[in-house]
Amino acid sequence: MQGLRFPLTLTEDGRFEVVTEDDKLVQNMQHIVLTFFDERVYEPGMGSPAYLSVFRGVTNETISQLIVGLEKAINEQEPRVIAKLTVNRIDTDDLNGKVVMNVRYVRKDTGTQGQAEITV
Repeated sequence: MQGLRFPLTLTEDGRFEVVTEDDKLVQNMQHIVLTFFDERVYEPGMGSPAYLSVFRGVTNETISQLIVGLEKAINEQEPRVIAKLTVNRIDTDDLNGKVVMNVRYVRKDTGTQGQAEITV
């Protein structure tokens, strides 16, 4: 399994850089999390509710809702993994507040485990 690295980057010999295996899975999970529902015309069911939390205060309740929504989106839309999210850290020091999530996942085809960080 391989695909293009996003954002698109070129190798030294002028070819598009590709990602393979787990890097591809992580990239797909990031795209799901950062895509609004109905943003993609030809894939209306793709996306996550992350954008709904943009102007809400950071409370335990909103973080819990965010985790549940993101886990559901990833597990429904990336059929090759079972994912579990936890909050790694919350950055609120500037106007661009961020929630950094730790994603632990198990590949369904091989049973191997992996982990990645996704920022919302």
